[in-house]
Amino acid sequence: MEAHMRTVGVRVLDIPYHADIEYTYYIPQGMPDVSRGAFLLVPFGFGNKKIPAIAVNTSKTADYSKIKPVFKVY
Repeated sequence: MEAHMRTVGVRVLDIPYHADIEYTYYIPQGMPDVSRGAFLLVPFGFGNKKIPAIAVNTSKTADYSKIKPVFKVY
């Protein structure tokens, strides 16, 4: 049986250009539960700049090899 990782769909905040789409990140084990409306710190872009984001939904996936992890839950 495959292990499923928790994922969260987010909208990034404070970016200098319009990026009105949802991005998916995985929630590392040991991190608190994330619910809709939670503020997060996530890596964004090729440089993995730490930026704030807001959670819009949560789910689970078995294939998270190409998904970046959430850094912090506020």
